[in-house]
Amino acid sequence: MRPTPPIRALLGAALAALTVAGCGGGESAADRADPLAWTAAPQVFKTTALPDDRVAVGSVRNTTSAPLRLDATALTVRDADGRRLRGTGQYAAGYAHGLYGAFQKPDPIPPGELERLGLLITIPPGKTAPLAVSWTLRKGSDPTRAASVDYGPGRLRLPTKVRQGAGGL
Repeated sequence: MRPTPPIRALLGAALAALTVAGCGGGESAADRADPLAWTAAPQVFKTTALPDDRVAVGSVRNTTSAPLRLDATALTVRDADGRRLRGTGQYAAGYAHGLYGAFQKPDPIPPGELERLGLLITIPPGKTAPLAVSWTLRKGSDPTRAASVDYGPGRLRLPTKVRQGAGGL
């Protein structure tokens, strides 16, 4: 005896519910949350010469139970409305100059050099790494509304509290 169409639909819905319920794969709540978290609120700076530009410097922790491989060239800074802003980032505690001159840079750049510059990083579970992000606000946007940095598997909120830097660049 074949099930009637309503029973088939009910069986299909039950199977779909069981499939979705079983998709967790044993992950903890921390693994389902954003994989990175600020260890403390990052410091955000601006200068009088560039009032629409911001630089955030802080440290992030891998909150998952697996190593996290991140590519800083894929970072995207977004305003409070989710619109993409001009910005960059590096997983580095300070400035590092590349090994190659402007016209000598290999393509692709070797992985070791990308790691040295803070452009590629693997953060072990529970460990921390530095993160510096710079961005330019949109003309006319409200600087009191938080921006965020999308790093691929998640997003970090960027503080709106800004320290005024001296002079200009």
